[in-house]
Amino acid sequence: MNIPTGSLIAKDQTRASFYLPFSFMITAFLSLFVFSIVLIVGGSLFTGANIRTTLGIGAMHLFILGFTTMLAMGAVYQLVPVVINEKLYSIRLGVIHYFLFTTGSIGLLIGFFQFNKNVLIGSSIITVAGVIIFIVNIFMTISKAKAFNSILFATVSSFVYLLLTVVSGLLLALNFSFQILPTLHSAILAAHIWFGFVGWFLFLIVGYSFKMLPMFYLAHGQPINLQKWILLTFHLSLVIISVNFFLQAGFILTIIGFLFFLLGLGLYRYHIYQIQQKKFKRNPGKGITVTVYAVDGFILVVILSIIALIIEPKLFGSLHFLTAVSVVYLFGWIGVTVLGYLSKIVPFLWWTFCFGDRVGKEEVPSLNNMIDENKVFYRLLFVCLATVLLGVGIAFQLALLTLVAQICLGIFVVFYFIHILAVFTFS
Repeated sequence: MNIPTGSLIAKDQTRASFYLPFSFMITAFLSLFVFSIVLIVGGSLFTGANIRTTLGIGAMHLFILGFTTMLAMGAVYQLVPVVINEKLYSIRLGVIHYFLFTTGSIGLLIGFFQFNKNVLIGSSIITVAGVIIFIVNIFMTISKAKAFNSILFATVSSFVYLLLTVVSGLLLALNFSFQILPTLHSAILAAHIWFGFVGWFLFLIVGYSFKMLPMFYLAHGQPINLQKWILLTFHLSLVIISVNFFLQAGFILTIIGFLFFLLGLGLYRYHIYQIQQKKFKRNPGKGITVTVYAVDGFILVVILSIIALIIEPKLFGSLHFLTAVSVVYLFGWIGVTVLGYLSKIVPFLWWTFCFGDRVGKEEVPSLNNMIDENKVFYRLLFVCLATVLLGVGIAFQLALLTLVAQICLGIFVVFYFIHILAVFTFS
C-alpha cells in the first residue's frame, strides 16, 4: 500500500489529537459551501459598485476568514508538530482559540452584512484575542524545535502578518465609529488587504510547500539554499509596498516592490523545478499538478499586471483592475493551491484516523480507492477556467461574463468539494 509513513503525522499523535485540526477543517468546509452558494444565488458581487457593497465585502471575508484562514489554522495545528517532531504545546488553548476565532468570524460576517459598527468592533476584538492565543500556542510549540529551518521561518513570518492583518482590521472598525485616524484610513485599508492577502497566505503556502511538495513528489536531496532567499525577497516586497501606502513616496517605489514580488515568485517556481528534478514519483497527484500550473499562471498575471501599470500608472487607482488581480490571486492561486493540497491531505489524514490502527488486522482501503485523481484534475481545471473568466470580466467590466463566471465558479467549487467530502464515506 502506498502510504507516505510519518509525513503528515506528528510525534505520538493519537486519535483524540486529530479532533482539533478536523474541527477547523470541517468549519472551513462549511464556510466554503456557504460562500459557493452566495456566489451562485447572491447576484453579481464583482461588477460596478457591487464590489464595495456590504454583501461583496462580507462574501470575501467569508472566503478569507471562514475558509482559507480557518483551514490554514487547522493545517498549522497538524503540520507544525510534524515539522519539529514535537507535540503541540496545548490542545486546550487550541480549543479556546477555535471557539474565539469562530465566534469572532461569524460576528464579523453579521457586522458586514448588516454594517453594524458595534458588532464589527466587538467581533474584531474577539477575533484578535483568538489569533493572539493561536500565535502564542504555536510559538510555544516552535520553541521546542531543535533547529530553526525555512519552514518555521515562513510560519513565524506568516503569523506576524496575520497579527498585523487583524490589528489593522480592528483599527478600521474603530475608525468607522470614532474617526481616530481619518487621514490614514485608506492607507490602513490597503495595508490590511496587503498583509492578509499576501503576507499571511503567501508565507504559509510557500513555507508549507517546502515541506509538502517534496513529500508529494517523493523527492530527496533537492537543494534548499534558495528557500531563505525566496522568503527574504517576499519580505522585502511586502515592506516596500506597505511602507509606501503610508509615505506615498512615489509610484516607482510600488513598482520596485512588485518587481521584488515577481522575483520571489520566480525563485519559488525555480525551487519547485529543483524539487521535480529530484523526484522519485512521476505523478505527485493530479491535484498537485494543477497547483503547479496555477503558480505558472499567476506569474504570467503578475508580469502582465506590472507591464500594464508601467504603461498606465492610473490603473493602480482602478478598482476594477485591482479587484481583477486580487480575484485571480485569491481564487486562482491561493484557492486552487489549497483545494489541490486537500485532495492529498484529506484522504491521508482520514485514512490514518480511521484505518491506522486496523492495518494488518483486517482489509482496509488504499488511498487510491478513496479519491479519483482524474475527477480531481478536471474539476480543479474548471475552477481555474471560471476564475480566469471572472478576472477578465472584472478587468474589462463585462457584466454578463462576470456574473456567469461567478456563478460557474460557485458551481465548480461545490462540484469539486463534493468529491473531496466523499472521502469521509470510508470508515
